[in-house]
Amino acid sequence: VYKSEIMSASTIHAIRVLRQRGPKQFLKDGLVSATETYLTPSVMNWFQRRKLEMENLETIARQDSLMFEYYDDPETFTLSLPTTVNGYAPDVREYMENTYASEISVKPPYVCEIQDVDLVGPDALPISNNGFIFENVLESDQRLSTSGLIALTQGQLPVKNRYRTSRSIKQIDTALSLVGPWNYNYTHWFQDYLGRLEGLEYYRNQTDIDPKLIIPADASDWMLDALRAMGYGSEWWVSWSGGRVTVDTFITSAVRRENRDPDLSRRLLYSPTEFRWIRNRILDNIGLEQTRPHVERI
Repeated sequence: VYKSEIMSASTIHAIRVLRQRGPKQFLKDGLVSATETYLTPSVMNWFQRRKLEMENLETIARQDSLMFEYYDDPETFTLSLPTTVNGYAPDVREYMENTYASEISVKPPYVCEIQDVDLVGPDALPISNNGFIFENVLESDQRLSTSGLIALTQGQLPVKNRYRTSRSIKQIDTALSLVGPWNYNYTHWFQDYLGRLEGLEYYRNQTDIDPKLIIPADASDWMLDALRAMGYGSEWWVSWSGGRVTVDTFITSAVRRENRDPDLSRRLLYSPTEFRWIRNRILDNIGLEQTRPHVERI
């Protein structure tokens, strides 16, 4: 393969992405990509030392007499290998079985309250007095570091503002965020963002409080349609275009994601239970008759 052929393929791909995403989002994606490549590795350790994982959030919530509750048990499941016309070569089958068809462990989903959280930058990076809420950046050190650096492009320091006045920063009473890395991607919107709404429903049932949903200001029509189909109309939404906002009570809802193993050499998997919940929520809200042809495929 010649260098000119690689450049040609790259150019074609770039043009296709530009048409699909539009010039504004294309430039944003380019900025994120450049940040990840050239800046993120040099600052990742600083962000890692300040991240708040599940155990940290539980400790903080208990100390402040706030809610932290697991709303279901851990799960284990095994995936079946896809059927292929000619089957698998022995080495490929061994790789697929070891990588995807072994037992998958999913940590228990939880929902919790954290007080006095700043949302900062395009990804609405959540920063409490104790550090960065790791769940909201998809539990990825790279995403955490990149979100913090991208906030700087809006003139926002990725640190907690401890000296604000009541007039200096917009405030929201209680909210759950559906903004973050890759939220414009179809797969991530469903598995990483709409999946948070299961914990939101548990929270509502326990507290009788309806938090606002923070969503991207330029969310695509299909993203908004999905929210409406799940029963969350525009009266729930607070548009996010970046900057800095303080949430008095920030709701963190963990999705049903596989346990992160440092030795794992593939993408994390998500529990089928999460997708069934989203599916059933949509079917219940749109009133689709179960007797219609092929409704089981939805």
